[in-house]
Amino acid sequence: WLDLAHACHDQHHYRDAEGPYRRAIAVQEVAFGVDDPRVAATIHSLARVYVSLFRDSEADELCRRVVGMLERSRGRDSL
Repeated sequence: WLDLAHACHDQHHYRDAEGPYRRAIAVQEVAFGVDDPRVAATIHSLARVYVSLFRDSEADELCRRVVGMLERSRGRDSL
């Protein structure tokens, strides 16, 4: 799912990228855990899609989630 999401994103097919990013996040959360940095990176990519679609409040919510994830997994001082 992640490769498909990245391909859509790279080709500026942002609406088409949203679903695969969401599926990739769900798979990664099960495989790696919800606070894993790989999950955070994928959520950040989805946030970038939302910015491109002018869905700023959703992008902001995801970015705040990513910051929280990274604080929990790496420590607050790592940011």
